[in-house]
Amino acid sequence: MANIKVSNIFKTALYVSSLCGLGYFAALIFLHIIGISLSGWIEWIFRLAIIVCIIWSIVGFRMQYTPRGIGFGAAFGLGMLSAFLLGTYMALSIFIFQTAVAPDYNKKYKEFYMNKRSNQMYNTQLNNQIKEKGESYKLTTSDSALVEKGLNLHSQKVSFHFTPQGSAAINFIFSLLWGIVVSATVSFLARQK
Repeated sequence: MANIKVSNIFKTALYVSSLCGLGYFAALIFLHIIGISLSGWIEWIFRLAIIVCIIWSIVGFRMQYTPRGIGFGAAFGLGMLSAFLLGTYMALSIFIFQTAVAPDYNKKYKEFYMNKRSNQMYNTQLNNQIKEKGESYKLTTSDSALVEKGLNLHSQKVSFHFTPQGSAAINFIFSLLWGIVVSATVSFLARQK
């Protein structure tokens, strides 16, 4: 237990989160180059980077410094420090990606998102009207106006999400939320015997 020092915890978290953060940035650029940056792959890379970072931090620390196990609190702190540092790298990566590498990304993603949202809203309106008025109901111009009004309101409320600053903030927040879940799980499994 003498090897559980704050400096060792910080070194491990910084090393692993730096490597995973660099990998995340490289993956963003790679997905953009091959033309699938608007797909769900970016979300999977995000999740994978957090999971790998936290597991690697805690398990690597345990193997190097505390082979008999590590206390839950120390392991959880290490996992959250790794998630915090990785979240910072991810936020910077998204910001750099959306401002320097692909400045039109947010515009394209907003169009992609709003088209998906529009289809969802039209389907919801149609299903509601079919329940109310029967199977033969067809959408009218008033239904379209209602959906478009809702879509415009939704677009105004989520406009921050389609900016580099908004994307960076959301990435950072979600990295911390994922960090809590993954850190708690791995810390429980890595605790002392």
